[in-house]
Amino acid sequence: MQAHGSDRVRELENVRVILFSRYAKNGWQPRIAKTLTSAEHPGTAIFMGESIYEIVAADVQPQGGVRYVLEPWREEHAIRISDRYDEESEAQRFAAYQASIRREHKRKGATLIAILLGHLPALVQEQLASELGMFAHRMTLMSIAGVFVVIVALFYGMAQQILSGSPLHPWQIIVTGYLMMETAVRFHVAWSQLRPMGSLAGMLVYSIAYAAGWKRGMASPLQEGKGNAVYTREEEYDTQLRDAFHLREPLVTLLSPAEQARFAERFDYDYRRHSAKIAWLFLIFSLAGVYTSLKSGSILSLFCAGAIAIEQLMRLSAFKRGPAGSVLGVLARPLMKKLAI
Repeated sequence: MQAHGSDRVRELENVRVILFSRYAKNGWQPRIAKTLTSAEHPGTAIFMGESIYEIVAADVQPQGGVRYVLEPWREEHAIRISDRYDEESEAQRFAAYQASIRREHKRKGATLIAILLGHLPALVQEQLASELGMFAHRMTLMSIAGVFVVIVALFYGMAQQILSGSPLHPWQIIVTGYLMMETAVRFHVAWSQLRPMGSLAGMLVYSIAYAAGWKRGMASPLQEGKGNAVYTREEEYDTQLRDAFHLREPLVTLLSPAEQARFAERFDYDYRRHSAKIAWLFLIFSLAGVYTSLKSGSILSLFCAGAIAIEQLMRLSAFKRGPAGSVLGVLARPLMKKLAI
């Protein structure tokens, strides 16, 4: 059996193979022995050329690395998990191992400076957390801890000024109050919703860097994170026109019968759907206007309300024969121009 990469292989007389590796190989699982309550589960099947081996044991060594014990595959078992062991697959595993080490180093470095990184926009925090294998909301919480220290220092300084008789500057109160409100909101989002949230200072610094041309590998500060953006579907022009008509359809009954006929030709308009309801609504309000005008003695408002009430009664009677317009169509007509009739 040939070793690949930095591995070392030793073959024993009982057909067992001992493979020493500097690192744990992803997906290589040892055999699970049979117990009184569970059946035996074979380990990962390793294809080495034309031979198939089973991983019997995987022991972490005190000096580092992993010692794998392999035996020839037993035919009575079905292969559930398999892997190859050759030069190409080992090179890929080693590259993935080195990448995991680099991510771990970056993660530890990011953890140390999370007090600053947690102020960046939420999308940037999510990208960093995804690359480094961290939780984005924890970066926000660590940055909040740093801001809390600043708030305590500001309170201590203001208390010292008050005790010494010195007046407080307005900027001290404004800055402290703003930091308290922003920190409370960010803490609520990060703690209860498990979502990251940047600060105003972090957003400004990031936006300035983005606007200055440092856009390589940087996401737009206005870009929404995955799963947070609102999806809007672009409708066709005819659909938009039809939706606009249905929104304004109750106003069509105020237009002249000729205009209502043109709407009926182009859209699914039937004057009987809304006309009587709108007429009764105007009649009720106009009668209320007549009553209040009589109480106040206003002749002009009495005349206007009475005229509208009489018109609505005439329209309710005319609806039995067909559509009927209203003098109030002057107010409705400008709103219907967008429909391009």
